[in-house]
Amino acid sequence: MPAYELSATVPFVSIVIPCFNQANYLMESVSSAHAAYEGNLEILVVDDGSTAPNSARYLRDVSRNFPTVRVISQENGGLSSARNRGIKEARGEYIQLLDADDVLLPGKITRQVIHFQVCDELDISICNYFLGDEWLVNFSKQDEGISQFDLTLEDFLFKWERGFSIPIHCALFQRRIFDTVDFDIESCAKEDWQFWCMLALLKRKMAYIHFPGVIYRQHAQSMRRSYLNMGRSWVKAAIKLDEKVNATYPLFFDAAMSWFIQYYQSLQAYQTEICELREAAKTQRLPVLNPHQLKTPQAIQELLVAKLQCLATVNESPLITVIIPIFNHYNYLEECLSSLGVQGSVSFEVICVEDYSTDDRVRQLMMGLSGKLNNLRIIAHQRNIGILLSQDEAIVQARGKFIVFLDCDDVLIEGALEKIAEEISTYPEVDYFFSDRLDISESGSLIRRASYGGYEHIVPSNNIRDDLLDGMIASHLKVIRRISYLQIGVNNLRFDGIQDWEIALKISDRGGVFKHITEALYMHRIHAQSLTHSSIVLQMQKTNNLRRYFLEKRLRIPSRGGVYEPGLEETILYSNLDRVTLPKLKETWRLGKRCVLRLTSKPPISQLNFIREFNSYFDLIEYTESETFASLIGYVWSTSILLHVPPQRSQAGK
Repeated sequence: MPAYELSATVPFVSIVIPCFNQANYLMESVSSAHAAYEGNLEILVVDDGSTAPNSARYLRDVSRNFPTVRVISQENGGLSSARNRGIKEARGEYIQLLDADDVLLPGKITRQVIHFQVCDELDISICNYFLGDEWLVNFSKQDEGISQFDLTLEDFLFKWERGFSIPIHCALFQRRIFDTVDFDIESCAKEDWQFWCMLALLKRKMAYIHFPGVIYRQHAQSMRRSYLNMGRSWVKAAIKLDEKVNATYPLFFDAAMSWFIQYYQSLQAYQTEICELREAAKTQRLPVLNPHQLKTPQAIQELLVAKLQCLATVNESPLITVIIPIFNHYNYLEECLSSLGVQGSVSFEVICVEDYSTDDRVRQLMMGLSGKLNNLRIIAHQRNIGILLSQDEAIVQARGKFIVFLDCDDVLIEGALEKIAEEISTYPEVDYFFSDRLDISESGSLIRRASYGGYEHIVPSNNIRDDLLDGMIASHLKVIRRISYLQIGVNNLRFDGIQDWEIALKISDRGGVFKHITEALYMHRIHAQSLTHSSIVLQMQKTNNLRRYFLEKRLRIPSRGGVYEPGLEETILYSNLDRVTLPKLKETWRLGKRCVLRLTSKPPISQLNFIREFNSYFDLIEYTESETFASLIGYVWSTSILLHVPPQRSQAGK
């Protein structure tokens, strides 16, 4: 039990998360928020006009998984505007501000609520923080950042950034303080500095409680930010603050400008930016355009109509329906669709689902193609509904006996569908064909050949149904008998994004026959953004959830929703992960035993990655260090399986 406990009256807490193009981190931040407080809370995610691909899907995911989340959408107004909007709509007695890409540690809010309960006049409780890297693997503790300062107006004015800073999510605020102060919507940066100074100027009572309660994530792109713009923002903020404090602190502005010269102007990155701007002004260089950006939708449309004459003739009973869900990716659409024109003598139709792309050129291109070719149909949405529902809509309208899925930024190998038609003729009993693939770069150059799904840890075992639990091996190119797809029923929306794996597992559980084609018939494009931390975290969390669902289903074990009940079954305790392998975990499940993972220290990266990828096999993960929680929170199939154990207890149980 923790050494701190809430009083009988448990306050309602509001957590405000502004989000602009970082919705892909929300599963981590929201999951951590729930672990940070034992009482009732609401979470307000303010979507500040996000434009990033898949933002809508990520927002749907977090709303679907967490009933406490309310998504508020607004036109882009900046960080300060989003925070102010969330605070205005918050109902809690206390306000926790949290950036979408950062993480709260277990008990953070609970401990600070207790801080308020023992300090009646306190307005703001402040804790310490860890710095974490993009992957939340390496951490450093900021011992000197807050504790050595007095939280006075003088400190905020004259020492900010000079050894002293407070990330906004370190604080828990009384709701009432926002009646007289808010965030400056005219500031593009340094809004936190102005905010803290205004709180101190209004004599709000602040107190520091010494424990690390948050992880402040440092991104790789942070190293490439514009220090020229940051310096300008510092000067603008200093001018605004000077208007309010000049009478009391006449030397403030001089001190602020001295720091600007000493720090910002002395940075090599700052000087480099100045030189680049001067050079650009001299040469008046024009931006280099991608060749695809030079082609208009009408020009591409005319080229495609000429290349896809194989789809011009009427065919009421095609063998194959190719389904292409489309959301943006204008630069790759021509290559993707053109690949359909070189598929040999095979009877097929194409259904494109334009899922309300944010790129107007995509909508123009697809609507321009509508009605031009008899066996090319365009379904156009008036709102984005996601790839899963888009696929299902197209399958209902499909006329082919088999369904082929093609991503709009990928490419079919020449003759791939003709090869598939030959396989269908040779193996009429097969319900699901899948091939090897070629992974290509954004420019189309070959990265690797991926066999049997491309997993390093999966070797074909002659049991595709069993191998499917280890990973989505049955992918690219996947060809599914339409009636088999329809028989599995509506897919679960919580697996949106990994719906292909769910489909394969469902068909295998219904006794569907699979056939692996060892030729590479598909080119899968790897984007720079597809390799980001956030997309991989979401992928692993969903795959663990899906694997867990099918583990319990296949072994007829009742799901407990992540609630571990000791003593019901024999458990296997692992205190040293070196002894754990995937075959051993699978065998443990086959024997009907439950798995508990006991971590007496933060695991090294190789072990951490294993836990992240296969935590679906564990019913409970005990940890002693808060950094371990931060490293796992976005990956686990259920947040309830993470249990903090004091080090002494953990040592005793080894």
